[in-house]
Amino acid sequence: MRRLKTSRCVLKSCNTALSNKTLKSLSESYKTYLFYSDRFKFKPLLKDRLQYFESVFTAANKKEFYYKLGAKRVITVPWACDTEFYKRIELDKIYNVSFIGTAYSERKWVINRLEGVKVFGDFWDKKLYIFKDFFGNGKNVFGPVYGEDYIKVINQTKINLNIQGKSSVIAVAPTMRTFEVAGCAGFQISDHLPAMSECFPFIPTCKSIDELKELIKHYLDSEAKREEITIKSQERCYKFYKCINGQENQLVINLPCPVVSTLFLVCKTLPCHILFLYLSRALRHIF
Repeated sequence: MRRLKTSRCVLKSCNTALSNKTLKSLSESYKTYLFYSDRFKFKPLLKDRLQYFESVFTAANKKEFYYKLGAKRVITVPWACDTEFYKRIELDKIYNVSFIGTAYSERKWVINRLEGVKVFGDFWDKKLYIFKDFFGNGKNVFGPVYGEDYIKVINQTKINLNIQGKSSVIAVAPTMRTFEVAGCAGFQISDHLPAMSECFPFIPTCKSIDELKELIKHYLDSEAKREEITIKSQERCYKFYKCINGQENQLVINLPCPVVSTLFLVCKTLPCHILFLYLSRALRHIF
């Protein structure tokens, strides 16, 4: 492998993992770092490979998973939001309760036990959910929403469900949705996990489906309480979980020494600008 004659940051994004031989060669020539957003997923992809990286950056607060796989150093960098993009929009609240996200077992289990939830995402059984609403409220499942449409749905919803998912709960790593909804001054109810109370201590969380149903009923009947929490959420998000500004953008482009970071699989699920924002936060821990 030819050594790059550069002092700039080299970002290597790949849909498949680099070989162990390539990683070893890179680590012998450069300080290498892994930015891994998938938390505790894809263990076979990481096994016998983490020793080639100076540090592993992850949204997970529990780090033992990575140390057991050979990581030298693990740094938690929580997700955040782009405050130039995620904002409040004054729109009518046309959805009482909505969920935005891809379907998988634990999410289906929750949605199946609620009534009237509007779902936006892939891989939901549309035939089942279209006719699930016994109160005649019409269609309940829609296709995935991105960008401005995503922000619009958040702002049009009284209660945004934040079903964190098993991997997020185990890793104690709130999802990106947590910060994006907060950035939009949207109201959300989340699964219970310790990191939520640290990030946003006033956002209501639940430990059971019955508790979730009680919280939904309570907050649907209390617009004033919802508004109070959304204002606090956005203020805290903008103060402590802001992704980037112009100067930090320059930091990523003009690093003082060569860095090679390998992104395993994350480029399949994250837009490039989101990766760039996350890297900007993570790189503060290096330089």
